[in-house]
Amino acid sequence: MPSQNEIDEAVREYRDSLRPGVAISGPRDTHVTRSEQIGSMIALVAEQASYGAVGTMALQTRWLCDDRGWNVPDNSAPFRDISAKLLRARLDWLREEDHKAKALYTTRDNADPMFDSTLSGGQVGSDKTVGELIALYRKMHEPELAASTVKNYRIALRALEEVLGADFPLKKRNRERCRGVRDLLIGLPSNYSKLPLTRGLSLRDAVEVGREHSLPTVMPATLNGYVTKLSAILKLAVTEEWIPSNPATDLKVKDPVSPRKKRNPFAVVQLTKLFSAEPWESNDRQPKGRPARFWLPLLALYTGARVGELAQLRVIDVVTRYNIVCIDISATETTQIKNQNSERIIPVHSELVRLGFLEFVQAARDNGQDRLFPQELRDGLGHYGRGVSDWFARLLTTLGMTDKKLTFHSFRHNFEDALREADLHGTPLGAYITGRASGGTEKIYGEGYDASTKKIRGAVERVRYPGLDLSALYID
Repeated sequence: MPSQNEIDEAVREYRDSLRPGVAISGPRDTHVTRSEQIGSMIALVAEQASYGAVGTMALQTRWLCDDRGWNVPDNSAPFRDISAKLLRARLDWLREEDHKAKALYTTRDNADPMFDSTLSGGQVGSDKTVGELIALYRKMHEPELAASTVKNYRIALRALEEVLGADFPLKKRNRERCRGVRDLLIGLPSNYSKLPLTRGLSLRDAVEVGREHSLPTVMPATLNGYVTKLSAILKLAVTEEWIPSNPATDLKVKDPVSPRKKRNPFAVVQLTKLFSAEPWESNDRQPKGRPARFWLPLLALYTGARVGELAQLRVIDVVTRYNIVCIDISATETTQIKNQNSERIIPVHSELVRLGFLEFVQAARDNGQDRLFPQELRDGLGHYGRGVSDWFARLLTTLGMTDKKLTFHSFRHNFEDALREADLHGTPLGAYITGRASGGTEKIYGEGYDASTKKIRGAVERVRYPGLDLSALYID
């Protein structure tokens, strides 16, 4: 027979598992709003709870007991107790959904003490506040983060402060309040800080203005980025032992569009048309003094690297490892990578050698250059490559390639498709080459740097684009 603590913990987990469409069931009247539908369900479940009509949860109780391996007979006192608590969980969830449906970002005043730690006193924590956590996070992490990352963290920090308040005690945090932070961000207009209507407003006011003017809201991927950062902020409080657990884990929303469908690769006929245009048509390797315009698209096609990773390359990032010329993509005082998994060594593809990339690098070395593409400057967020991306977008328009899913990043999709054709996509080796590997380089370099570099070169050389002929650009 389970203990009372085990029962309560299991019921809380059930409460946390509820999602839209789980607790709200039955035919939907299209003339009734979601808030009205939830209100009707609240009235029904509240009545069942008040009369002790726990039989409606008998099936769920049996499933719970069987799942936990509990020997609890049907209709026994413990069985009825579990059923009653599950009914309370459903009622509390419905009230929370009603709160969200009405777009309320304040603390709910009808929370069940069993599921609200601030009422039950069930959580032990320090007297630290949200404001103190925000100050600590900024002090510890902002100096080491890229400007764009700092911007996104600041949005998460603002949302946390606006919803809870700077003086809010961290020991009173719970998942419901973290959902409130997330739900505020769900309604945030895209690029709200740049729009005349919302620039300078608080997040709450920006959401309201966006709703009034039907402004498009942030995409799921952007929202999930904010949620991830919110979780990282609260993780610091756990690390500092200010709170015992992180209530912001697993709060991401589902993105209906897979990453692969957000960008299209170029078809071979499009690649042929592209590399038959300027600057490649005349083999101009210094178009308007910007060699990046000639080289970055070719490098992206044969390395799969991101535009920022390529535009920031230094001369010393082209290295020789065991007689294999490679491009070293890593974070330094002057270069950035997306995350730790992005650090990698990419052998230079033989097609790039035939195109004269090594001669280009040697010329930069002979000229005493620090960077391969010194004309490419950082943007306002500290990123390299924006100028090339903007120029490339204009080039695509000029060539009639107006599909919005075609961008510079499409080269990366071409490279991954080529890996797929070589049966390397999704493998540890393929993931390492594209900077998507998890667990660091030890998965690739476990058998020694020499052997592994040769293995990586062999994989890169299997990248082919049948039908694409760049021989007119080969050096003699």
